[in-house]
Amino acid sequence: MFLKKIPIVYSFGLKIKHYYLSRKTNTQIEHYLQSADIKKIQLGAGQNNLSGWLNTDYFPRNGIYFLDVTKKLPIPSDSFNFIFSEHHIEHIHYKDAKLMISEIYRILKPGGVFRVCTPNLTAYLKSYFEDSPIETPYIKEIINDWIKLGFYNAKNYIPENNEENVSFFVNDIFLNYDHKFIYDYKTLAALLTNAGFTKIVQTNATESEFEELNNIEAHKGLSKPYTLAIEATRE
Repeated sequence: MFLKKIPIVYSFGLKIKHYYLSRKTNTQIEHYLQSADIKKIQLGAGQNNLSGWLNTDYFPRNGIYFLDVTKKLPIPSDSFNFIFSEHHIEHIHYKDAKLMISEIYRILKPGGVFRVCTPNLTAYLKSYFEDSPIETPYIKEIINDWIKLGFYNAKNYIPENNEENVSFFVNDIFLNYDHKFIYDYKTLAALLTNAGFTKIVQTNATESEFEELNNIEAHKGLSKPYTLAIEATRE
């Protein structure tokens, strides 16, 4: 894009774009909070447009509204019963995740639940230290369908057939997909605790005791064992 070659012009244009997108989002937030019985917001929706939810993302599309979670959220305190964020927190810097989680705590109603799913650092490192075979289904999928095809940053580390091993699979989760920080349970639970959450429970991917949060993830199938899923309740 030509404007990206002129940083000042591009930055100004982006601010104008976000200003108008934010106005549309603010109107939708107000309407949703007035009309929904059980109030549910998804942060970083991607293409996962959930019915009955207020779906938001930095990159809006039809039915998904612009929201920048690295800034204070334009949402009243004590507004939502459920908040969901799937494979999103790893795409923002750690310091921004701290702000996002503190804002999530603020906009949750007492008794409200935040469900977060993200790549599980422990599972990836376990695969490395146990030297998991590259024929393991999910490892094979990542190497064949993403790394060897040179998706995004993977073009910089495409292995020859005799070079393939689990280290490519592990490196890919750090180097690809514009990931900024990969969490284990201890690290993410500490962020939640510091934001004020006292009830923090690790769950299985796609599984929840709450009907509103059960099986709503877009990432399913082979990636489930490598997903960290946590539900934090504001008490």
